[in-house]
Amino acid sequence: EIFQAAGADVDPAHEAEALKRVLARALEAHGRERAREGAHLARDIGAQAKHLRTLVARLRTRSAGVAPRLRARLDERLTAPLGGRGIEPARLAQEAAILAERADVSEEIVRLGSHLDALAGLVKETAPVGKRIEFLLQEINRELNTIGSKAGDLEITNLVIDGKSAVEKIREQVQNVE
Repeated sequence: EIFQAAGADVDPAHEAEALKRVLARALEAHGRERAREGAHLARDIGAQAKHLRTLVARLRTRSAGVAPRLRARLDERLTAPLGGRGIEPARLAQEAAILAERADVSEEIVRLGSHLDALAGLVKETAPVGKRIEFLLQEINRELNTIGSKAGDLEITNLVIDGKSAVEKIREQVQNVE
């Protein structure tokens, strides 16, 4: 009995209207904050996707020269054990071709580009896209893993590691997306 209401003539309809006005303002502020945060997330995800596109271009360039490097490395490895005599050029070319075929990552690079195009489209959507982006990130990561395992080139491996780091940064941001 410490507090007592003075004037118990409270109009419930008036109170409900006041509550509705306050709730509407709070919901508007919440909507504005969500839009602001969403724009920030979209910018950050876009920056990481741009970085991934740069890495894909570098992967494309580096992988184009893998075959000659494999041939030179194979020749070097086979010449030493044979006492400097080398190996028959036709046989060397055949083995180098087999290695180059195994190390070809052009299909994976094309799929990476396609996945990045899809990511750019999803980031622009207004509907909930968090789960779809998560799936796409799994696919991007899968392509990067395949490139890393097939290439056998230190620079390509470093590019793949950098790409996986960018994917992880996007994944962390997507945790805040519906």
